Amino acid sequence: MTDYALFKLIVPGEWKEVMIAELGDLGFDMMEETEDAIEAVVPWERKETMPVDSLLKRYKHISGLSGSWLEVENINWNEEWEKNYDPILVRDRVYIRADFHPVLEGIEKEIVINPRMSFGTGHHATTWGMVEAMLTLDFRGKKVLDAGCGTGVLGILAAMNDAKEVVAYDVSQLCVDNTEENAKINNVSLITECCTVKELQASGPFNYILANINKNALLEEMVDYIKLLKPDGELFLSGFFSSDIDDMLKKAESLGMSVIYQEDREGWATLGFRHKK
Repeated sequence: MTDYALFKLIVPGEWKEVMIAELGDLGFDMMEETEDAIEAVVPWERKETMPVDSLLKRYKHISGLSGSWLEVENINWNEEWEKNYDPILVRDRVYIRADFHPVLEGIEKEIVINPRMSFGTGHHATTWGMVEAMLTLDFRGKKVLDAGCGTGVLGILAAMNDAKEVVAYDVSQLCVDNTEENAKINNVSLITECCTVKELQASGPFNYILANINKNALLEEMVDYIKLLKPDGELFLSGFFSSDIDDMLKKAESLGMSVIYQEDREGWATLGFRHKK
């Protein structure tokens, strides 16, 4: 028996980033984009526990979507990552890199991220957009929630900007472990939990909640985020297409929130909200 199982998901290009987010939420260890597919890897013994059938059923409306399992040999996955992982620079102020990338001089904040999965490393336009939004915020003395933390990059940046307390949670233990590892690399302290937002044990309320996940999860969980927000707190969301902005605004409006921030990058949007006065 081989050491790893590879799930090959054939998916149209415009849906690739959504599927990367979904596969990440399912707990795949690492992913790689090819010309017509996403290849996601897990240890062989976890293959039967991965709910890929439910994912395919949920997105059955996508023409050409299909998935299949393949056996793969145990290769040097870190080496494979290094071939495809590029650093990112946000507004010449925040530099996100892996430990094998060169250092840049004169940058306000440098974050070293050693990712165990592709989504949330800082390459994705939504993570770039969230970091850009965070550059407008004052985190000093504030309490922050990084919802669906992935690699922990958003929570780490908040902690670097003198947040009083940063809580980071994810449904994937792999992501939580990676967040803890990256927090240590960057010499910051985060409170981490492996849970859903409804299971979160860390106490609110929070001054800022940052959630870079996907449209469906955000729409479903927005009410839970708002319950954890201070009356004057702010909620920042990303992980959805610019074409989905109206749906996000409508949902937030129905929950008593007003939009305070809106930007898009490469067809992906970032929105900020606070309670209506």
